[in-house]
Amino acid sequence: MFDFKYDGGGAGMGGTGNLIVDGKPVARGRFARTIGYRMSLDETLDVGEDTGTPVSEDYHVPFKFTGQLERVVIELGTESLTEEQKKKLAEIRSQSFVAD
Repeated sequence: MFDFKYDGGGAGMGGTGNLIVDGKPVARGRFARTIGYRMSLDETLDVGEDTGTPVSEDYHVPFKFTGQLERVVIELGTESLTEEQKKKLAEIRSQSFVAD
């Protein structure tokens, strides 16, 4: 399970995440920022089952994963935004942030 305590104060602000495995905390980390305005309001970010819109009509939700994960790797790629997209993102961020 992943528990996230949001700082609040606007879209895209940070918070603290706690990873819990078998009921025991195993990792804790600070996120300076979160995703602001990128996901639809009716979609979910699920791990282990799909409770929102299925990625394929070949299965029905909730579609629970019953296997065992040996490892999870998250790799962040290089930024690929255009200059126009960077400008728009900067405008959104400037409207969302609250001074410390």
